[in-house]
This record gives sequence, C-alpha cells and structure tokens, in this order.
Amino acid sequence: MCAKSGGSWAHRPGARQNEDCDRGGHQREAGAGRGEPGRGGPGDRRERLGKRGDAGRRLPAAEVAALGLGVMQIMAVFLVQQSFVRELKVATRPNLPNVLLIDIAASEIDGVRSLLQQQSMVQGSPELLPIVSSRILAIDGVPAAQLKLQHLPRRMLQSTLLTWSDGLPPGTTVINGSFWKAGSTVPQVAIDKDRAERIGAHIGSHIVFAAQDAQIDATVTAIVQSDGRRVYGRVDFILPPAVLKGLPVVWYGGAHVDPAQVGDLQRVLYARYPTVTVINLAQGMETLRNVLLQVSLVVQFLAGFSIFAGLVILASAIAGTRYRRIREVVVLKTLGATRARIATVFSIEFATLGVVSGVVGLGFANLVARVLLTRFTLAYHFEWLENVLALVLIALLTVVTGWMASHRILGQKPLEVLREE
Repeated sequence: MCAKSGGSWAHRPGARQNEDCDRGGHQREAGAGRGEPGRGGPGDRRERLGKRGDAGRRLPAAEVAALGLGVMQIMAVFLVQQSFVRELKVATRPNLPNVLLIDIAASEIDGVRSLLQQQSMVQGSPELLPIVSSRILAIDGVPAAQLKLQHLPRRMLQSTLLTWSDGLPPGTTVINGSFWKAGSTVPQVAIDKDRAERIGAHIGSHIVFAAQDAQIDATVTAIVQSDGRRVYGRVDFILPPAVLKGLPVVWYGGAHVDPAQVGDLQRVLYARYPTVTVINLAQGMETLRNVLLQVSLVVQFLAGFSIFAGLVILASAIAGTRYRRIREVVVLKTLGATRARIATVFSIEFATLGVVSGVVGLGFANLVARVLLTRFTLAYHFEWLENVLALVLIALLTVVTGWMASHRILGQKPLEVLREE
C-alpha cells in the first residue's frame, strides 16, 4: 500500500518520492511510468499521436472526387475539341474539295471541267463523279422485299446510286477482296463497308441492279471504305465503266477554292451554266469551327469551377487537420528533422493527392472522349503530351494550395505544443 500524504517519510528532506504513488496516494497502473501503454504515461501519448497520424494519412475521397471531376470535364472537352479541329484542318487542305457542284448534265461536263481548270482561284484538279440512278432487285437470289436489313429503311433499296471507276478512287481503301484492273468488262461491284453490313452482302455475293430498262447482275469483289472527304465517298457502289456504259448519268463535282473567292466562282459558273448548283462547304466549315470553339470555351469555363471547388475543399481539409499537422511537425522536429525535410514530406503528400486526382480525372476524360469520337465516326488518338502536362499541372496546383493552407505550421515551437500535451 502507498503511504498517505502527510507521512513523515513522504516529506523527509532529500527523500525520493515513491514513483508508484500519485499525489492522492493511490497506486498507479503497472507500467504507467515505464513507457508502457497506461493512463497517462509517455507510451499512451505516443499511441494517441500514432492513431491520429494514421487517421490523417488516409487519402481524402472528397478532394480526389472534386479535383478528378474538374480534370475530367476540362480534359474531355479539350480532347474532343482537338479531334474536331484536327479533322477540320484535314478537311481544309488544298487537295480536298471545299466546294461541291451538283446536277451537271452529261452535255455540260466537258465545259465545266475546262472552266474550272481555267480559274486561278481553283487549287488543284477538280474531282468529277458520274452518278447512275438504280434500284436493288435481289441479293444472292433473295428478292429485295424479303431481305433482312440492318438499320436501313427498305425504301433505300429503291434509290441506289451507282458510279464507275477504272481504278481505286482517291481517299478509298480496300478492306476485303481486290479492286479490278483498268479496262475490265466483267460485271462486278465494290461496296462501302457500312452499306455491305446493312444489306448483308459479302465477297462473292450477287447483286441485281435495275437501271432504267437494264438489269445488272454484279458480283461483289471488294469491300471498300472511304475517308468521306472526297466526292467518291458520296456513293456506296462502284462498278467498272464498261458495265454502266450507255446509261443515263448525272455528274457531281468538287473543287478546292479560296474561301474568299467562292462568290466569284459562283458568278462565273452561273453565267455559263445556270443549272449547276454550287454549295459552299468552306463557309460551313468555318462556321462550325467558330461554334465549336465558343462551345468548348463555355464548357471549359464551367468546368474550371469544378477545379476551383476541388481546390477549396482541399484547402479546407488541410486547414481542418491543422492541429494534427502541428503535432507531426513537433514530433519530427523533436526527432531532429529539419524544416526542409518536413516541407519535403508535406509536399510529397500534396503532390500524391494531385497525381491520384489527375490520374482518375484523365482516365475518365480519355474514356469519355473516345466514346464521343466513336459516335461521331472520328479517330481517337491518345495525346501523351497533353495528358502528361495536365497531370503535372494538377499536381503543382495541389501542392501550392496545400502550402497556402498550412505554411505557418513549420514555425511552431516544439516546447509550446508539448506543454499543451
């Protein structure tokens, strides 16, 4: 038993007070003064500090979600915008038509070709496309009325456009089969890949076309795909010239003209061939580009608020853990850590938070961009440079925001905090 206060031994000069008794004379728990977990010893204090530190080291989900959402919105819009702008730049190349000519009669085709070649405003050679109107009667012996079509109205079989070419048209690639040689007289047809899937045709299929009073039984020898930037991309069925010889034909054309001089070309053509319609694609492309840029700026501006909200939440969370961070600084200083070492530890923590948020946001942004571009039949390209720069930028933003909310804790004196403990 412990001696009660007031005893002669407890107050004897030079005598050492019993370490196992508190001021009230009660016996302390075993090990409380030897650093073991107790009710007030140093071991208990270290345990509490450790638990607080472990709890504070968890990655804050709210900050990651907010920052990641902002990054996803901005980067998704940016990636889609870049793909559209890249496509528009390709479509405005000097070797691609930006003006279409419609309803050119067979008797006018030579004169229109000569007129276009004489105009200095026309860049490159004009593209001219013959069109023969027809309808599909049967495929592989199955009448058109009984065909199993995929996402294609049956009435489209009654208005099928045919064209001819001795060689593979520009902007067209062979997906399956082979294209015929120049001068071929064998009834054969090359079909666009998408149209072949819709009507259920494949290599070796027999398609019966009806053009005026003539019937053409052609064998599918090639499945092709067009880039959609040239006039031949407007027709799904290509046959040898000899097979369509003698049938009524209407010509379409395309040329690349300086956008500022399209009006001059329209006046020249109207004066010579008033029945030819000129469609100015250059003006439409420029309008689309301006609208796309304006929409992307608005969306990116709104998405910027998500980034800002994430940074505010991050600053609030860091400010909320101020006392926990002060204890960490004091412990690290007590153990001999310098201010530079402590700053490095906290910077790594903030940067890790930014990198995790950036990876999550960029991952979803690229996924959204890929889905949208696929819907628009545009090619998706992973932009390494833009993604890396965005990841570095969001990491720097989180580090700067983190230190703006906690830069004062490095000046805390260890003795002051330890006295509070």
